[in-house]
Amino acid sequence: MAKYYDKETRALQYEIYDTMTRKGMHRLLRDQHRLRAQAYDRGDYDALVILMDLERAREMAGLTERQKEALYYVYDLDMRQKDAAEVMGIDRAGMAKYIAAALKKIVRVYERGGKNGEI
Repeated sequence: MAKYYDKETRALQYEIYDTMTRKGMHRLLRDQHRLRAQAYDRGDYDALVILMDLERAREMAGLTERQKEALYYVYDLDMRQKDAAEVMGIDRAGMAKYIAAALKKIVRVYERGGKNGEI
């Protein structure tokens, strides 16, 4: 669970990331910059734990170099898949395949970790 301050409502909001689905993993990766701000700028321990778990899961997922590269461009640098694909010299469909496969592998790590109580 991550919390963030909603400027419009001027209230602390909470978001739950379903790390057992690709859609939930996509949301978590998409929001990692906001979580970093929460963790480091505001001292939010929960956000820090989420980020540490995510980093560990990415390491444990057994991603190929191309999958790592795709995640880096799309989620770490916030590039559109189309632009990231161009940088990598592939088409948009190829980028989507790399991203989907990487998300699937990361979700598997969370599934195994959830059953064993560790990531």
